Amino acid sequence: MGNKLDNVANDQKEMFEKSKYKVQQYQNEIDMREQEIQALKKTNEQQQDDIKMYELRLGQMNDRMQDIEEELELKSGENNRLRNQVADLERSVQDLYGSRKGEGSIHVELNNMKADNEKLITLLKQTSEYQDLDDT
Repeated sequence: MGNKLDNVANDQKEMFEKSKYKVQQYQNEIDMREQEIQALKKTNEQQQDDIKMYELRLGQMNDRMQDIEEELELKSGENNRLRNQVADLERSVQDLYGSRKGEGSIHVELNNMKADNEKLITLLKQTSEYQDLDDT
């Protein structure tokens, strides 16, 4: 019976050692997985911080874009106003020029045009095409 008890005690000791080894393996696996979980949590937190930063930047960019669009609208209106003002000034200058231009200046312009036309006719008469026409 003592022999049987020794065998049972040895079997129990053996099972205890195996169980102890298995528990140690499981504990090592649990530790590794906890480290992986901690690393993933840290990565997740970093990504959450990055997302918050990007959301903040996006909000700032949207605000800036809205400011730029408003400024662009103002500049466009100002540009149109200035174009209309320039057109009005050009009309005023033309009206002023026309009203200031007396008959004497129109007469001088006509005389200049007549003189230019006479010079052109003289030059035309000297060309071979005109002489060919004159010979026929």
